[in-house]
Amino acid sequence: FNVMMRLRTQDDWNYLQKSFGVRKKDGGTFYADVTGDLKTWLADDLDSGEMDEVREILLSQGINY
Repeated sequence: FNVMMRLRTQDDWNYLQKSFGVRKKDGGTFYADVTGDLKTWLADDLDSGEMDEVREILLSQGINY
């Protein structure tokens, strides 16, 4: 959330996504592996309330998620 709060422009968000790239996360014993971009990882790691908070932070800065 701290990183999201420091973003000021759409270009900042786009740069963050580009820098993150596409990564693979080992799901562990009971979960499937996840391969994807930043949005995919956020959706996998955060619950719906946390995702809403991320979207609100970005929208408050005029950034389209």
